[in-house]
Amino acid sequence: SSLGLGTIVGSEIFNQLIICAGSVYSSKVHSNDESVKKYGERFLVLDRTMVVREVGFYALSIILLYVALSEVVWDKNDQVERINVSLFKACLLFGGYLLYVVVCVYMEQIMAIIGFVLAWEEAPSERL
Repeated sequence: SSLGLGTIVGSEIFNQLIICAGSVYSSKVHSNDESVKKYGERFLVLDRTMVVREVGFYALSIILLYVALSEVVWDKNDQVERINVSLFKACLLFGGYLLYVVVCVYMEQIMAIIGFVLAWEEAPSERL
């Protein structure tokens, strides 16, 4: 039902916010005076690539969940609408998870390849 879907997505957003808030709250105090003046005693230094990875995969998971739960079938016996998840859509969700695991495992190599490609595109005159 739509109540179940809202509960799943809503609880996931709540969990993400609580985890982020707990991470900031429990972060170590840094001795950089300028940062302490600007941000207060506690602040969290985040790696931009990790934040982009996590936000991107979270958005992908919400999109895949929407696609998987988008097929509604009318049940003639019970006279109600039911959400039908096909095997293909279930495999699509599982494939998204496997992609996330692979990206997490090989993140350093992926970033090295991206850095190499960006450096290659930025300096075409140096290759000649």
